[in-house]
Amino acid sequence: MSRKYATELTKEMLINNYGIEYVSKDGQTIIDNSGKELKQTITIGNRGTAYERTYKTIQTYDKLNRTKIPRKYKYTTKDGTVKTIDSYTYKTTALGVHRLVWVWYNDCQPAGMIVDHIDNNPLNNNLENLQLLSPSENVAKDRKNTSTYELKCNLNKPRSFYENKLEGYTLAYEQAKKDKDAKAAHLLRTNIAHTRARLRYYDRHIDEYLKEKQTTKPPEHECHARAEKRRELQANIDSSRKFYKEVLAAYGKNDPIVKQYWYEWKMAIAMLNGFKEECKKAKQG
Repeated sequence: MSRKYATELTKEMLINNYGIEYVSKDGQTIIDNSGKELKQTITIGNRGTAYERTYKTIQTYDKLNRTKIPRKYKYTTKDGTVKTIDSYTYKTTALGVHRLVWVWYNDCQPAGMIVDHIDNNPLNNNLENLQLLSPSENVAKDRKNTSTYELKCNLNKPRSFYENKLEGYTLAYEQAKKDKDAKAAHLLRTNIAHTRARLRYYDRHIDEYLKEKQTTKPPEHECHARAEKRRELQANIDSSRKFYKEVLAAYGKNDPIVKQYWYEWKMAIAMLNGFKEECKKAKQG
C-alpha cells in the first residue's frame, strides 16, 4: 500500500519526530515544541473530479528521518562567471489535521486504516466527528453518499464523446503497463473508472433530460418578443389589404362589405403605428 494511511502514525511519533506539542479537540490549534502555532492550509484531495474534497493540512517534516532532496544552487561571482554548487533541501510532508486530532487523543492510527469524517464534511475536524475505518468500509460509505460518489457529466454532449475518451484511456493504460510505468498506470486506471461512472450517469439520466428539454422552452428575450409582435401586426395589415382589394374588385367601393374590410385594414395600420410608438418610449425610458 503506497498511500499515506498505509503507514502507522502514533502520538509518540508526533511528539518526537514532528515536534508537535499540542493539538486541540476541534483541530483549530496545533502548536509545536517551540511554542509556535502551526499554519493550516486547505489542500484539495487527489480523488478525481467527483471526489474532490478539501482537507486542512499542516506542512512539516520528520525531524529524525529527514529525507534529503538534491538540487543545484547557482550564483554569480564578482567577475561575472556563473558557478553551480550541488546542494540539497529537505522533503516536507502535508499531514492532515483530522489525522493529527485522532492520533493525539487516541494514541495511534494503525497501518492500513483511514480516519474518516462522520458527517462527510472534511473541514469539520472535531474529535467527535472522526472515526476509524478500513479502506473498503470507507468506499462503501462514499457509495451511499451519492453526492460525492456519482460522477456527473454534460448531457448536452453525445454518448460517443465519453466512449471515445474511455477507449483512449484504455489504450494508454495498456501501453503504460507494457512500459512498466506504475504512476501513469494508476492515473489512467482512475480516469477509466471515472469515465465509466460518467457513462452510467449518462445512461441513467439522458431520457429524463431530453424530455425536460423538449417541454421547457428557454426564456424569450424582450427584443425577440417585440420583433415577433411586430411581425404579427404586419401580417394582419397584409391580409386585411389583400381581402379589401379582392372585395373592392368584386363589389365596388360603395358596398358595405368593402367599407368593413377598408376599416379593418386601417385599424391594423393604426395598431402597428401605436406599437412602434410604445417601442420608442420603452427604448427612451
